[in-house]
Amino acid sequence: FQNDLLTLIHGNGNLRQVDLAMLPLSVSARICLLNAVTISCRMCSSESMPELSKTIVPSILLWLTSGEIGDDIRHPLCVASAMQSILHCLQRSKSFDCLEACKTKRKDAVRNLFRLQLHCVQSRLNHVNTSEENTMRLSSLKLLVLMITLNQGLESSNDNQSDAFGFLLPSDITQYFSVLNGLANIDENEEVRALASHLVAIVYAR
Repeated sequence: FQNDLLTLIHGNGNLRQVDLAMLPLSVSARICLLNAVTISCRMCSSESMPELSKTIVPSILLWLTSGEIGDDIRHPLCVASAMQSILHCLQRSKSFDCLEACKTKRKDAVRNLFRLQLHCVQSRLNHVNTSEENTMRLSSLKLLVLMITLNQGLESSNDNQSDAFGFLLPSDITQYFSVLNGLANIDENEEVRALASHLVAIVYAR
């Protein structure tokens, strides 16, 4: 996605870049491309996952932050597909190491991604279909949960780039729980409310 280039991942592990100007740029085309990236993340070997994640995640994050969520390029369904790709990269690699390839420091990249998810999960885009918006919000909420889980593992690790609270600040964690409680109590969407309520129950059960 960076510089209008898409890196296509082939089954043999080779990478090839294609000018997006030569491809259709409809919402459905972007979703198909992002879904292909997600499928590649699911199917590649565990050994290849760290390097593949470093190729995918920084480019998608740059694309997501290069404009407004909900604009013509970053349609909610495209954003949801992008979140799924990032989620699979982080989940399978079990770390934030792929964000080392970002132009900012890794801890700043983690916080930027986290805050982007908080923004997306609370979004109310009046000009888009509500169901499409809620698909994006659910994907963002799932990615938030994964990021919190990975960050908790860093709190007790010796990662020299993280502090006692991992990469996320205490204020980030506080905001996450505040948003989660709000979604569980008053969100208009039943699926979002149900997932948030489930997560709140898990937190208070510990």
